[in-house]
Amino acid sequence: MIPEKVSAAFTTWQRRMVKSGEPEEESAAQAELAQIVNSGAGQLSEYLFENLMMDRSQKYGVQVLHRKLSAGEASDPPKELEEEIAVAFSNLRPSQAIRPVYWTVAHAQWMMSNLLGDDWVRSLKGKDDDGTTRNVCRRLGGLHHIRGRISVFRDCPVSRAWWRVRISRQAAKASKGRLTDEHAYALFRRNTSWEALVGGCVRNVAVINDPRAIAAICVHIHSRFGFDGTPGSKYVTQLTRALARHSIHLSFAVTPFEEMLEICDKAAEESAAEDKAAEESAVEDKAVEESAAEANPAVRGKTKSQVEDKVVEESAAEESLEDS
Repeated sequence: MIPEKVSAAFTTWQRRMVKSGEPEEESAAQAELAQIVNSGAGQLSEYLFENLMMDRSQKYGVQVLHRKLSAGEASDPPKELEEEIAVAFSNLRPSQAIRPVYWTVAHAQWMMSNLLGDDWVRSLKGKDDDGTTRNVCRRLGGLHHIRGRISVFRDCPVSRAWWRVRISRQAAKASKGRLTDEHAYALFRRNTSWEALVGGCVRNVAVINDPRAIAAICVHIHSRFGFDGTPGSKYVTQLTRALARHSIHLSFAVTPFEEMLEICDKAAEESAAEDKAAEESAVEDKAVEESAAEANPAVRGKTKSQVEDKVVEESAAEESLEDS
C-alpha cells in the first residue's frame, strides 16, 4: 500500500510544517504552502508529490472517485457521498484507513486527476499561513502528532466518512436485530454523537475495536432518545468510559449483550445523578451568595468562595481588634 519511504517523508513533512507545543511564528515553509493553496489543485498536488516522495506511476491502493467533487461535498460529504466512499473503499483495511498518510496520498492523486478542484483547495485557506497549513494537514488526512489518533476520524471529511459508515454497519450487525444500518448511521451523522463516540473510543481502544460495544451504545441511545434524538457529548462519553472500565476486568467477547446494555443504563443513571447534584449545588451556592449580599453589600457580585474568604478575612480582623 504505502511504502515506508512515502510514510517517512509524510511524517517529516508534517512535523516540519506544524510544530508541537505553542504556535510559533509563521515560517517560510508555511508561507510557501499558503501561496500554493492560492494557486489551486494542480499546484498543491505537485507540492505533495514532491514532499511525500510519491511516484506518479504508483496508485498506492487508492480508489478513483466516480466523479469530481464540489468544494461543499468534499468539505462536508452528504449521506449519499459518504456511502459512495464506503463502497469505493470497501476493500480498504482498517490498518491502512487509520493512517493519515494514506488519505493524504489519496487527496494528492484525486487533485492530480482533477477530481478535487481549485475551489475546494482554496477553501483550505485559513486566517494566516499557520492556519492554512493546519487546515491542509487536517483536512487531507489528519494531523496525528498534534491532534492525536482522533484526527483521522474527525478532521478529514473523507476518512471520517469511511469510518462512520463502517462502524455504523458493524454496530447494526452486532445488535442482534435491534438496529438497522440506517438507524446506527443516523446517530453517527450527528457530529456531537460522532465526535463524543470516537473521542471516548480512541482513548479507550477496546470499545471501538468491538462492534458489540458500539452496538450497545447505539441501542441504549435509541431506547432513551428515539431515532431522532440527540444525546449530549458528555452523555456519550460516559457510556464509552463505563464500557471501557468493564473491559479491563472482563473481555467483551464473553460479556452477554444484555449485560453491556445494563452497563450503559447504569452509566446513564450515574451521569444523571451527577448532573442533578451539580445543579443542586449551583442553586445552593447562588442562595448563599444572595444571602451574603443582602447582609453585606461589600460582597455583592462575588462567588461563594469569595464570600467565604471575605467572611474569614473580616473575622480575622475582628479577632485582631479584640487582641489589641
